[in-house]
Amino acid sequence: MSDIILSLDIGNKNLHFVEAQVKENIIKIINSANVELPKGTIADGLITNKEALAVVVQEAIAKSGASTKETIVTINTNSLIIREFEVPNGDPKELEGMINHEIRQYFGISDTDLVEYRKLSELEVNGIKKVKVRAAVMNRETALGYYNLLLDLRLKPIALDIHPNAISKLFTPQSAINEESLAEKNVILLDIGYSGSMIYIIAQGHLDFFRSVKFGGKSIDGLLANLFSLNDEEAIRKKLEFLSDTRLSEDNKVLAMVRPLYGELLEELRKVIQFWSRSDDKTLSDIYLVGGGASLAGLSDYLSQGLGIGVHKLHSLNTIELSDQQSDPCLFVNAAGALIQLAEQVKR
Repeated sequence: MSDIILSLDIGNKNLHFVEAQVKENIIKIINSANVELPKGTIADGLITNKEALAVVVQEAIAKSGASTKETIVTINTNSLIIREFEVPNGDPKELEGMINHEIRQYFGISDTDLVEYRKLSELEVNGIKKVKVRAAVMNRETALGYYNLLLDLRLKPIALDIHPNAISKLFTPQSAINEESLAEKNVILLDIGYSGSMIYIIAQGHLDFFRSVKFGGKSIDGLLANLFSLNDEEAIRKKLEFLSDTRLSEDNKVLAMVRPLYGELLEELRKVIQFWSRSDDKTLSDIYLVGGGASLAGLSDYLSQGLGIGVHKLHSLNTIELSDQQSDPCLFVNAAGALIQLAEQVKR
């Protein structure tokens, strides 16, 4: 496999892609692009208009100058089943069998669904050696849609990844966000997407907990459409005009109208923090914003005041090197993380 790989992060609203070289878990981005998808192209991770998606991907690759064919796709979908559990240790074939049995028996999935797992740690319980794993289940139709898309574009499929797994690979105890080491800190990475957001707790450089919430750019579009009697496209333009403007005054009408939505996100964050810290004396030092909604005006101040901790947009991550200084790293964390392949990760 070439050391230069294309990674496509395909969301419900946007395509973020990078062409990058990976060496010793450092991702050097050579080319990148952020492109809006036509309406109705993706529905909760499922490709609903393959022809339209193919055109966007092909044009974005051509415009960027990317030339590699080996490609990874990463997605996020509410249809995913992700569980962590322990099984007795064994060789890879035995582990695969036990994990498949465990997840099919207890979570009622179809025999045709695809199961992927990653070893998190090894432990001993009552003298029995065990392995803690994170297993993910994906609908076969969803996975095959992306596989066939790449074949149609004459690209070489390498892997299909999911956002939580990409994030877990991106962070280590040696990681630093905005030049701040994570080795002794617990932080939240808040990925604000279009249809929803992901809350990740990174504890001393390791992904410790994650949860999806409904807050996203789509909610704000709907509010603006009602407020100003706009159609969908006009609402999106209005959002970009008002909510990405850091010069907005505190008494701005739009900012005042979106605060209840910010409040819903604040409550979700409080619930996650309370749940995560319930059994131990654990504290969080900062929240870092990534994704398309990371620049929403007034959001970082609102969350910081409500939670009493610092909230910042992610500007740099020491595992990502940008050759194009115009690129915004907060848009490409999922695409970058998907490029890191771990030996113990099983894909089929």
